[in-house]
Amino acid sequence: IDECALGGGVCPRRRKCVNTFGSFVCKCHLGFKLTYINGRYTCIDKDTRPFCSLNPASPKCRCRDGSCKG
Repeated sequence: IDECALGGGVCPRRRKCVNTFGSFVCKCHLGFKLTYINGRYTCIDKDTRPFCSLNPASPKCRCRDGSCKG
């Protein structure tokens, strides 16, 4: 039985269901790593650079200081 295909393998945010023999596991999506934070495991972005250094054209970054660059 493929629990992932049947919808029984529900995984937390940023994780994907991977079918195994008789069960399933939840693995982090590509670009994320499993990390233990505050008593639980979570998938965090492997790239630790700030959002705006990766997405300088984003309105969130262009307008950060209140003066938007056209």
